[in-house]
Amino acid sequence: KPDVAMDIVKEKDFLVEADSVLVDETNIGFNYEPAMATDQDFSTGWCTKEGGVGGELVVIFQELVKADNIGIVPGFGRDETIYLQNNRVKELEISFATDGGFGDAKTVELADGYKMHFVDLDGAEFNKIKFTIKDIHKGSKYNDTCISEVDFWSDFVKSEDEEAAMNYYVKYKKDFALTPYDIIGKVVFSDAAEDKCQNPG
Repeated sequence: KPDVAMDIVKEKDFLVEADSVLVDETNIGFNYEPAMATDQDFSTGWCTKEGGVGGELVVIFQELVKADNIGIVPGFGRDETIYLQNNRVKELEISFATDGGFGDAKTVELADGYKMHFVDLDGAEFNKIKFTIKDIHKGSKYNDTCISEVDFWSDFVKSEDEEAAMNYYVKYKKDFALTPYDIIGKVVFSDAAEDKCQNPG
């Protein structure tokens, strides 16, 4: 390990682990694995298996790193509707380790808003950082709790620019997001005979 911590934006070699993962039962191809929280895409995310409170996400770096701040999307960020339907993280404990066990921790309260939230890490040095969900904002429809993004690397994190973060997602990622097929957008009824119908069935 180096004696001096590396700026985290230069460190691209890391692993992401979690204590549980929600299983996709839709057969659409949703992937809720921990790595989905670090892919710079709001439409994907790590989701806990049950409810969310107590869930842990850990990012492990190969070198000692130093971070001033972090950007977090504390819910399923594909769009604002699905964001509010699922649980969102309300209180998050962030703890750090340098080769040993996790020591110093800080707890942050996250306002309930569909956006990237920024947390000041005060130049913390670590090779492991753990995020523990302590409390949630309840979803209107589902009991799943997700974290769509944990981002140290993007320019908009360094500048703490939530508008730029959302613009990046909308411009480069949103059009490629997976969406459920059980949401019906339009239903048309007709009393025409079947052989006269343009779309029978």
